Amino acid sequence: KETVDFARSVGARHGFLIHEGLLNGRGWQLSFDRHQEMVPTTFHDLRNGQPWEVPQD
Repeated sequence: KETVDFARSVGARHGFLIHEGLLNGRGWQLSFDRHQEMVPTTFHDLRNGQPWEVPQD
């Protein structure tokens, strides 16, 4: 998937999924979990619509 390739190529420490919003809850969780397993990037769940700031780590 393009997200995995991109996260690997840029070495992103943090990320979030944007196109998975069309999935139901179970499908979204499956996609989220698989992304977490495939790259060292920490993916964040932004579905609640609250602001999020990139941690300074």
